[in-house]
Amino acid sequence: MREADQTICFFCLIVFIMQYESNPFYLTTKWKRKRKSILKRDKYQCQDCKRYGRMREATEVHHIKHLDEYPELAYDNDNLVSLCHACHNARHPEKGRTARKKYEKVSGRGAGTRKIAKNFD
Repeated sequence: MREADQTICFFCLIVFIMQYESNPFYLTTKWKRKRKSILKRDKYQCQDCKRYGRMREATEVHHIKHLDEYPELAYDNDNLVSLCHACHNARHPEKGRTARKKYEKVSGRGAGTRKIAKNFD
């Protein structure tokens, strides 16, 4: 599936905006090229799901050693892995909580939204 063909929910859009607001690295041409090459290397399959015999499309590239702590590994192929959205969120539980709070603030919804938002983690 091409990236342009994908649709995104409001909650996912908030997560996306937060990611790029917090680190302009992800907007660079060099990163975009590296991201595509890693997805291609992994045959667009989530490597965590694959380990457990599931087949899911990888939509995100994860830094195994976090970018903010190991910037020297930003483009290192051995430090990058293709993941589906759910597996990427599992590796970043802190992002889910932050995004959920921002979603509640933007949408004007309170605690009742948490049940819905959990489905996106």
